[in-house]
Amino acid sequence: MLLLSIEVIMIIVLVGVPMSLLAILIITRVNASYEQPAGVKFVERSWTEIPGAYRLELINTENGIKIQKWFVGRLIIGRRIDQAEPAGLMYLESDPTISRNQMRLTDTSEGMIIENMSQVNVTKLNGRFLDRPALLHIGDFIGTGRCQYLVADLQKTA
Repeated sequence: MLLLSIEVIMIIVLVGVPMSLLAILIITRVNASYEQPAGVKFVERSWTEIPGAYRLELINTENGIKIQKWFVGRLIIGRRIDQAEPAGLMYLESDPTISRNQMRLTDTSEGMIIENMSQVNVTKLNGRFLDRPALLHIGDFIGTGRCQYLVADLQKTA
């Protein structure tokens, strides 16, 4: 994705360059191949195969959109800040009333703990302000920003 961004910037910068030079640059980029090295296989592993992985499913109660995420150990939920979504992060809608690091889910011996991480924006659990860590269960409602989410699924693999 980063390469695409660089290419877009190159094209924007090169607007004043004669079209023949721009065409050469585009043809060079198209001819560059990203072939998989011989004898190397990339194996995609399902999160369900990883012991101790959690599957979280949130449903936006306003529009019914489902958001699913697999994670291990800890998950930070917040406002989308870029195109990448690395492991351990889950982005909600681009709502300016949600912090980048709004809340954190942590796997503990008691169960899944949810805690507010924002000092500016509030997180609610079942309509109450989340002022200290609390256990999270299926059927709980998480309110943050302008949205409310139903915890539809929270399962841990064996």
